[in-house]
Amino acid sequence: MRRMATAAFLVAAMVWTLAGPSSADARLGPRPRPDYFTANDGQFFHRSPDPFSVDLNPPPGTASQTIKKNNSIALAITDAHHYADSGFYVVLGALKDVNTIVVSASDNDPGPFALNLWFDSNNDGDFFLWTGGMSHQILFDLGGDQYGLGPQSVGGRLKVNDGTAFYMQGTPNGGSTYTLAELKDGQATFIDGNTLVAAWVGICCGSSDGSAVNQSATIKVFRAR
Repeated sequence: MRRMATAAFLVAAMVWTLAGPSSADARLGPRPRPDYFTANDGQFFHRSPDPFSVDLNPPPGTASQTIKKNNSIALAITDAHHYADSGFYVVLGALKDVNTIVVSASDNDPGPFALNLWFDSNNDGDFFLWTGGMSHQILFDLGGDQYGLGPQSVGGRLKVNDGTAFYMQGTPNGGSTYTLAELKDGQATFIDGNTLVAAWVGICCGSSDGSAVNQSATIKVFRAR
């Protein structure tokens, strides 16, 4: 959902730790895996529990994700001449239990990439409203939920803490900026420490002259605690 240069990413490990008495390193199943993979084809925003590829609209180009044999996850945007994005999101739990998020890439393939936070501010247990079946869905509306545009990586590393600012999208806080601490404190309407939150990590692209830009990065770690 956030505009950046075209890129292809490999996610080599994803581990998150939630703060609190029951904190422990956790992995999703037998391999590191997001809750959902996502892609914006330039017209529609898609999600699926499994990696997928979509043709960009208008063509040419594709946005895709692939799980590699070594359990890395490749996010790719190819031959894009307009805005597109490819990413994944991980449900982190209650906002109050998230104190730090770290995403890092290898030194020789550093990005850029970005992180946004999604907020279940209507308390229905999901993020936004979608159409389609369980295997592949298209965003219909924010549905009373909100999201915040967060930081972009610098030198292949991105870190979120209580002082990190998020530029809010959606009603009623759209256009306002809050730090993670302020969001946990309930200073944004319909968001507080008990709000279910997810972290979206992804790449995106777009060029002012319609030309395609290509970059790549190898993301090694996703960690929240």
